[in-house]
Amino acid sequence: MSGRGDFTTGRHSTPGAVDNDPSVKNSNTPELISVGKGKVESGKGVVKAAEGKFLVLDLIEEKGPCPDNMCQLEAKISAGILDSINDPSSYEIIKTEKFTFAISKAVWRAIDKGRQDISIRKGRFGSLMVKGFSLTY
Repeated sequence: MSGRGDFTTGRHSTPGAVDNDPSVKNSNTPELISVGKGKVESGKGVVKAAEGKFLVLDLIEEKGPCPDNMCQLEAKISAGILDSINDPSSYEIIKTEKFTFAISKAVWRAIDKGRQDISIRKGRFGSLMVKGFSLTY
């Protein structure tokens, strides 16, 4: 067959086409994980990089832009891939087929309370970027 329809069965076949079987999960497919009332989507590159490891979402505090020490600390979210975590009791743990997802309790509450849909993507140089997150207490 040369990619044309098979007139005897009424099916169209293309050379080299593979059936899309949902039971076969590739590590290049994004993962959608429910976090309370919100969702976290991890991109294709993130799933592949975190395979067999911990994908960790945590809050970090950075000093504001003013030059003196009177500046308030700003809380920002950070994402990372670790081989293990030191204190599992300070994280909410979700196991997926490919990796383990560890979210700090403050991030979990913010995603749940705000019903946020956030996404984690891998940047051009391998760093992880989180989009769609806002801190709500």
